[in-house]
Amino acid sequence: MKIYKRDSDPEQAAVKFPYRNRAPARYRVFPVYRYEVDGRNKNTLQEEIAFEEIRHAAEFLLRHRGSAIRMMPGRALVSTGLIIDFDAAEPDATDVPIDADDDLDRGEPA
Repeated sequence: MKIYKRDSDPEQAAVKFPYRNRAPARYRVFPVYRYEVDGRNKNTLQEEIAFEEIRHAAEFLLRHRGSAIRMMPGRALVSTGLIIDFDAAEPDATDVPIDADDDLDRGEPA
């Protein structure tokens, strides 16, 4: 299974991201109902929901429309134009960790 953004160039795909504390890599999902500061969604570890399996991340995204998932390249948060391809091979995890205090705002707003 693969989750990717429709019509992105280069292709943005959801991958597992490791943690700086060496915790196992996970799919990092940010719910549409996450905490807001100054009119924008916070994108920190406190707001994320992490999944070990891509199918669980996909199920969450389907149940909670407008939620975002972290993708590569660029560690972008993507919430629109998502494709869930059940027949595609799952992408490899990245080795690019994300700091606990990162509040990356790359990608599209949720």
